[in-house]
Amino acid sequence: MTDGNFFRKIPVGVACVDRDGSWLKANQRLCDTLGLTEDTLQHLRIHHVTHPDDLEPELTQMALLLRQNHGSFNMAKRFIRGDGSIFWADLNVSLVQASESQDTHFIMAVQDISETRQLIDHLEHKLRHDPLTRIRNRAGFTESVRAAFRRYERHGKGFALAYIDLDDFKKINDTLGHVGGDMLLKEVAGRLTHMIGQDGIVARIGGDEFAVVLNNAASMEQLNAAIFRLNSVFSVPMETSDRHVTISASVGLARCPLDAHSIHGLMQFADASMYAEKSAKLAPREIERSPYPQRLKRQQSAR
Repeated sequence: MTDGNFFRKIPVGVACVDRDGSWLKANQRLCDTLGLTEDTLQHLRIHHVTHPDDLEPELTQMALLLRQNHGSFNMAKRFIRGDGSIFWADLNVSLVQASESQDTHFIMAVQDISETRQLIDHLEHKLRHDPLTRIRNRAGFTESVRAAFRRYERHGKGFALAYIDLDDFKKINDTLGHVGGDMLLKEVAGRLTHMIGQDGIVARIGGDEFAVVLNNAASMEQLNAAIFRLNSVFSVPMETSDRHVTISASVGLARCPLDAHSIHGLMQFADASMYAEKSAKLAPREIERSPYPQRLKRQQSAR
């Protein structure tokens, strides 16, 4: 098996792991990183110190090395320390073929990258979240739709999208100023997030446009309940700095797989549905403002 001097000198955590995933030998650096003694580690297997979400990819790669009887791979994964805490590590795994003195086994090198990963997570969070409302932005919403669509493809679990556009928001900005308008957007984001809870994801995808992924809206009963909850968000006046403001919204829905069978198709359908509702609300106002209201009414009736 690997020379003991190699284990002592290498500046990262290193271990020998059997083909069945049991730990054969580990250097002190790895033991300290995992918060376990070598004796304790030798009574465990890989799955005991690996985050469940990262176990399958690692075992798949290890099985591939065994089939090929050579090679190595590299991946970022989460380890579980002895105290239950989680840390990210850069993992490099190489297969060592059998010889007269040793059986086939793996050499694993583990480098703690927790600080780097925290920085990456922070930057990714900023890229996917709206700085004003602190909810997801368009990029974060699209990512959430993709995740919901993957669940549908794997498990057949339907879901719905809701596009929400605030009515007459320009008037609010003109009346309350942009500070008041921003406060209102934050209030809408907070109410939508509270209303959705664990059943979906809320995002701000434009100036006064919001979107929601509804994970539990596969049946008509669930969808109708979701629509009722969405409308209830706007049934109570919103609070700004010095007044209460009543606001309505136009809502468009798209159901997967009933309305579309692709991510682009679903988003396009929800967007078109929302604008159709907004247009229906605006049509009577355009008639009243027209210098020829009776003529417009007759034209609409003729259609």
